Amino acid sequence: MIAFGIALRASLAELLSLGLFLAIDVVVFASALYYCEMDDKDQDLPADQRTKFNSIPSSCWWAVVTVTTLGYGDMYPETALGKVLGTFCVFSGILVIAFQMPIMVAKFTWTFMQNTNTPEPGDEDDPDQYDDEYDEDKLLEEEEDEANLLKPANGGTKELSAA
Repeated sequence: MIAFGIALRASLAELLSLGLFLAIDVVVFASALYYCEMDDKDQDLPADQRTKFNSIPSSCWWAVVTVTTLGYGDMYPETALGKVLGTFCVFSGILVIAFQMPIMVAKFTWTFMQNTNTPEPGDEDDPDQYDDEYDEDKLLEEEEDEANLLKPANGGTKELSAA
């Protein structure tokens, strides 16, 4: 558990940059969708028929759910431009997360292995490194054992008895 905390602390810069990129993504797409869905005609409609994007902060909820590809479905764009923007929002969220994850995982793994004294794969000191390699002597012994199992018990000659 201590190694996990150390690895988390070492990956803090990557986690903060991921959070920053996601926050920028959310604010940009929430603001854009608010203005796409805002319509002057909505003022005359009853409250239950108006768009649910009635402010930029309420649009942020939709953007968070969409950027993280969670998609509750409680809020969704109704205009064509809003739907196109929603598509870009999903792809943007996937790309932001996908570009950051390999960096974070590599740093987290390296830090975790350094603090738990776990040998890295391919490390010279790894005792299990040579387990799967080709061992010629062992292979020859296995072939001899198989050959001995296939030999007849009477030395290789089989006599047919006339009955």
